[in-house]
Amino acid sequence: MAWQRNGKSAERPKRPGRPRIEPAEGERVQLSFRVTPELKRRLTAAADKSGRSQSQEAEFRLERSFWADITGSSSRPSSASKRLVPVRKGAIETSFR
Repeated sequence: MAWQRNGKSAERPKRPGRPRIEPAEGERVQLSFRVTPELKRRLTAAADKSGRSQSQEAEFRLERSFWADITGSSSRPSSASKRLVPVRKGAIETSFR
C-alpha cells in the first residue's frame, strides 16, 4: 500500500531526527519492552540466583529459546551457561557444533 497525500500517491517523507548508526560487531544494542509484574519478579529472582543482571538474564533466556528452536532442546553446553557471549548471525549454529 503506497503512502498517500491528499488522495495522491507520494513518496513517504524522511523522518526527522538522528540518523541510525549500525552497531559495531559484538556491541550490545538497546531493546525495551513491557512485561507483567510477575514476569519481572521471576526474572529478577533468576538473575539474582545466577549472578547476572536482569538484562543479562533476559538475553540469556531469549538466546536459549532460539537455541531450542534450532535444536529442539533447551540444554546447552555448560560453558555457555556460565557466561554470555555476543551473538552474531549464524554464531549459534557454528558455536555449538
